[in-house]
Amino acid sequence: MYRHPADPKPQGSRPDAALLAAALWQRDDAMADAERLAKLREDLEKACKAQKFSKILKKANEVLTIDGEDADAKRCKAVALAKLDRCEEGLECCGDDEALQDVKAYCQYRLGDLEGALQADINNEAVAHVRAQTLYKQGKYAEAADIYAS
Repeated sequence: MYRHPADPKPQGSRPDAALLAAALWQRDDAMADAERLAKLREDLEKACKAQKFSKILKKANEVLTIDGEDADAKRCKAVALAKLDRCEEGLECCGDDEALQDVKAYCQYRLGDLEGALQADINNEAVAHVRAQTLYKQGKYAEAADIYAS
C-alpha cells in the first residue's frame, strides 16, 4: 500500500529500523574509510619510493586526516617538510615525538639552532651525521672527525 510521505506513520511502525539503518551506514562508512586509508597508504609508499616530497606531504596529510596517530605518515610528513626546506613546519610536526628526534635534529641544524641539534637523545646514523655536521659548523673539527671515525 502506498503511503504519501506527509501522511502520519501508521501505528506499530518500528522506530528501531531507523537506528539499524543508521548503524549500517556507519559500518559502511567505516569500511569505506578503511579501504580509502589502505589506498592512501599505498600511494604514500609509492611517493616515498619516488622521493616526490610534495606528493609525500599531500598523501601523508590525507592519511593523518583519517588516522591522526599514524606514526609512518607523521614521519613521512616531517621528512618531506625538511626536504622541502620547510624546517619550521617540520619542527612543529615532530613536536616531542621521541621517534622523530633525528628529523627534529636535522631541522634544528638547518634553522641554525646548533645547540638544539646536539640535544637529540638517540644514537643512529642520521643523528650521528647531524651531530658531526653541527660540531664541524661550530669549529669543533676533531670531535666531528671522531664521530665519522667511529
